[in-house]
Amino acid sequence: VGLGQSYADTVASLPQRPDWPMVIEVHNETNLCYEWACDPGDGNDGWLAYEQAAAEYAHMLSDVADALHGLGDPRIMVMNGGLAPGGTVSCECGGDGFTPGITSVEYIQAMKNGVPDVFDRLDVWASHSYPANGLGYGFFTSYEEPGWDAETGLRYFENELAAIGLPLDVIITETGWTIDPAAGGPGNRDAVATWTRSAYERVWLTAPQILGVLPFMLQDPSWDNFAWVAGDGSHYPVFDVVRDYRCSLGGC
Repeated sequence: VGLGQSYADTVASLPQRPDWPMVIEVHNETNLCYEWACDPGDGNDGWLAYEQAAAEYAHMLSDVADALHGLGDPRIMVMNGGLAPGGTVSCECGGDGFTPGITSVEYIQAMKNGVPDVFDRLDVWASHSYPANGLGYGFFTSYEEPGWDAETGLRYFENELAAIGLPLDVIITETGWTIDPAAGGPGNRDAVATWTRSAYERVWLTAPQILGVLPFMLQDPSWDNFAWVAGDGSHYPVFDVVRDYRCSLGGC
């Protein structure tokens, strides 16, 4: 409850524009060990199972959502922290060990087991639906004919909504391709631009649930393989291709 009030106090202090929504994403990828750490002294035998982590996060999310809605400002909307499509079964507390093997769907169910009405408190669902040819860790496949393999991952938000069981709108708060061939990328930025436009045409602008799409990384030299803008401010092809496409649809 105290953490929820801290969120509310912080959000209440932020500048807001009249009639503009402010959507608050509460945490990030809590189904990964380095995002939801545990203390080896908590009587958990040194490991934290995803069922317990999910229940803990569900309680936190409920408290924060209640506090934010308690501000009484209809502009303030609450969404979960986007979950990693592939999560961990258990995490070593105070160490680097982890056991992979679940998707965010199992984690969502565990959240519901911990707090059955947790998702009733949300206004929007945040999803990290990355391009992938499978569920879980299979990222960064191509988006070319034939087959459009990446669509399985790009539509992963549908799996999450089915697990939630509520008709929430969606904001994709992380997605996009790396150029790195070692990670499944195409090795050049022109292909990333082409594939990203295809994702808009075939998924993001056709799915009525999607309110918005955020690239994983707009600009950060540390994540330059994903970036849309270079460290010096110059545009990579994906930035201009997406901007021009959206402008052609009247989005400028």
